[in-house]
Amino acid sequence: MLGILLVLGFIWDLILVGRAYNLDKGEWASWVQAVGSILAIMVAFWIAYHQLQHSRRLEKERAISEDRRRVEIIQAILISAWILAYSLKTAITSNDTEFLANFNWKSLQDLADSFRSVRTIEVPDVTIVITLTPVPTALEMVASPFRHHGMADRYESGGSIMRDLKSAVEDLLDATNNAKSSCANVLQHLENQ
Repeated sequence: MLGILLVLGFIWDLILVGRAYNLDKGEWASWVQAVGSILAIMVAFWIAYHQLQHSRRLEKERAISEDRRRVEIIQAILISAWILAYSLKTAITSNDTEFLANFNWKSLQDLADSFRSVRTIEVPDVTIVITLTPVPTALEMVASPFRHHGMADRYESGGSIMRDLKSAVEDLLDATNNAKSSCANVLQHLENQ
């Protein structure tokens, strides 16, 4: 708006100066052409500047959207891991031997593989990478008693296998909670940008 007022003021001054010097039609044409050329150049720069600003804004919005998508994918895998860990904790606490005997320990390994397949270079925040790092190992530690001992014939409440499993499940719950918290913080930060 200020630019338009300045241009109009400049044109008005030009008209006043032209009348004061009694310019003829040819001189007026030269002045109008010169001022028009300068204005055209200024408008061209203004348009280019605003297009660049718009392009940068769109690129930033696209990058934030992509970062949000990556974090939401990681968060979804973390929730799956947490649900499995919580189910195991509930089964251990309630001595649900049938659940433990039939538990699909390969799902833990599949989740560990999913976490390992995350390209950490593309994760938008280092805190997620740091808190995500222990999760695959924690998943494998929970899977280990199932893989090596089986639960149907080895379940003993308070036995060493169950103590190890309970400890591993607690570690997994802690690891997933920490990573979920990091994801939530990063998502909140991305929303505020």
